[in-house]
Amino acid sequence: INEDKLNSSLKLSPQSYSFICSLRDKAIYEKDKAEKEKDIAFSNAYIYYRDMPNMNNDKATHLANTNKKYQSKLDIFQKAQYIASTLISACRAYENRERILQTLSANMRRER
Repeated sequence: INEDKLNSSLKLSPQSYSFICSLRDKAIYEKDKAEKEKDIAFSNAYIYYRDMPNMNNDKATHLANTNKKYQSKLDIFQKAQYIASTLISACRAYENRERILQTLSANMRRER
């Protein structure tokens, strides 16, 4: 293990990590916003179908699930959820890498 490379990696980690974390936070915000819009679209569709004559709750739920507006909001939510989970995974990878680098650095200092 090259001590110079290890130290330079430790110095560069916070810059990359903070950028990825800010992207992650924005993606989580967008996912939460899309989830709320999806839930509202479902509720509106459900209420619309439920108010029809001879409509039971199960049928209204199934019709609301197939509603085009709800389906489009669901698609947007799923894409936002994928982006957020990808960035969350990247942040965890950076955290793990940073812990490993710190452990290696501490072990090298102890060996001196």
